[in-house]
Amino acid sequence: MLSFKRFVSLFMMGCLIIAISGCGNVQQQKQEAAAAQEAAEVLNKAHSELLSKANEEIAAVNKRVMDLNEKMKSTEKKLTDAQNKEIDEIEKLRASVNQRMHEIKNVSQADWESFKETFEKDMTDLQARLETICNEL
Repeated sequence: MLSFKRFVSLFMMGCLIIAISGCGNVQQQKQEAAAAQEAAEVLNKAHSELLSKANEEIAAVNKRVMDLNEKMKSTEKKLTDAQNKEIDEIEKLRASVNQRMHEIKNVSQADWESFKETFEKDMTDLQARLETICNEL
């Protein structure tokens, strides 16, 4: 009879250990889910901020391109081959930036910093190159 009592005691202790460890897992899962939700919200905010900034900068670039086109039409001076090549490169970079701008919302947390750094560098490069060609005319 002693072995039956011992069996019941061990069984109850096992159930208690499982219940306690199960509660800890649920709490840990809730904390992990909350942390994941917070990280997703931070990433979403970063996406929105970069997209807003990009929209403003692209609008300024588009205006600058329109001004450049008007300047090219109104001037009698012919563009050099180097200037024509630079304008083509600017258009390619502008198209690339526009395409990546539409991909901002789909960038994962793991790729975010690299994407953002490259995107901002390309925007700065685009603006600088456009400024240079405008000043040459």
